[in-house]
Amino acid sequence: MAKLIDVDPAAMPWHELRAHHLDYIRGHLGEEDPLTGKTRAPATINLTLAALRGVLKQARNYNLMTDEEYRRIAEVKGARGSRLPAGRAVPGGELKALVEACRRDPSPAGARDAAILAVLYIGGVRRTELVDLAAADYTADPPTLRGRHGKGDKERLVPLTATASAALAAWLARRGDRPGKLFLPVSQVGEVHGDGLSSIAVYNMLRKRAAQAAVPHVSPHDLRRSFVVICTHCGHHNVVDRQRVTSGGFVIPETPDLAMESE
Repeated sequence: MAKLIDVDPAAMPWHELRAHHLDYIRGHLGEEDPLTGKTRAPATINLTLAALRGVLKQARNYNLMTDEEYRRIAEVKGARGSRLPAGRAVPGGELKALVEACRRDPSPAGARDAAILAVLYIGGVRRTELVDLAAADYTADPPTLRGRHGKGDKERLVPLTATASAALAAWLARRGDRPGKLFLPVSQVGEVHGDGLSSIAVYNMLRKRAAQAAVPHVSPHDLRRSFVVICTHCGHHNVVDRQRVTSGGFVIPETPDLAMESE
């Protein structure tokens, strides 16, 4: 943001920003990027403006600007418009192809990646929640995962189907009973090691398995989006129902067309 108004970021006097500066920043962010030829989504622009307003609110709290100056900043209008959500729901055929790609890998990584697919698709967890899971967060009977740091730092129980539980059991048999994160790195020689996977490692794993399965790119959030489709198939059509599902309030019944296993 400092570069937009030609100021060194390290020396940026944030408390000196005024309403006309935010007007300029909003306009600049809405322009086409000369490198990509794309424009930023209105939601991205408004998120940036909200962050700046948050900084300037603190400046007002510390008496670095007047109430009137901040009022004018708060009245700067955001960008209008919307974009279709990024990503897609993963069809059952593609999911089965991804699982088969994992099964063709005889190393522990194959079992681990199949278990990750199960947790993302059946559990509907976020990528950040996935990498934060500890081995102790899994309970086999009834099959559940304890998500400790969900959105808003909320803790929740995630119910799993029998198929997802079986995929986790197969991974745990290869992982061993060491304490620590549930999902661990696997070396090229098949050695389970390290302290846990990063979010980028999960993203790259899905990219690799999608290429092996000859299916379009799949992101972790695509699998979570697919979980919402499962909720709809199971009769949870409204927003409140789906929120309760993601909070662990419902158990998703396992049906043949949604099972992880190939027929």
